[in-house]
Amino acid sequence: MDRNRVWLALLMSVMVATLGGCESEEGRQARAAQAALGDDSAVTIADDGTCRVETTICRKISRKSGRPIGKGRQYTIAKKSSVYSLTEFSGLRQNRVYSVHLCWIRPDGKEMFRRYAEVELSGKDEGYVAEINWKRAEDLHYVKQETFPAEGLEFSLSSRFNIAAAKNREPGNYLFRVYLDRRLLVEEPFEVLAPQES
Repeated sequence: MDRNRVWLALLMSVMVATLGGCESEEGRQARAAQAALGDDSAVTIADDGTCRVETTICRKISRKSGRPIGKGRQYTIAKKSSVYSLTEFSGLRQNRVYSVHLCWIRPDGKEMFRRYAEVELSGKDEGYVAEINWKRAEDLHYVKQETFPAEGLEFSLSSRFNIAAAKNREPGNYLFRVYLDRRLLVEEPFEVLAPQES
């Protein structure tokens, strides 16, 4: 068993111990099913049907295709460097508002920052539209609205964690968490490495 697998197994056991009391029974069942499949990148939950949430951590997201580039678990601090997340939600219901929190957690377990959105999928013409309302906890009147065509009852959200050298980020093991309707569905570990000596 390599070092990364040992670290991941330890992290998962700590996570289960610390989060088990807050997580719903449905969330615990989804996490158990995920572990049984050996799938650490997606979680399936029940929500009057089946909702699938898949998160990818990567070096960047292609502007042309919208797909992740440079997937991995380790990212090195550099002059210009970031870690991105791409979270895809599918199997949702139409005309229902979903609450989504995308959270970045530092090595000491404290939250660094989060993005919060309310998303609704509705039918339009012969397709669907995803209406995303980005909000801020510190400004109750702030709303940034985005509307995208959707191929089905699905949408995706991205977030960026800046690890440029000027930010003085602490090297170590970080987490990215996704909450849907305040339920923790995905927790992705990744490591930020110190700048390489030149």
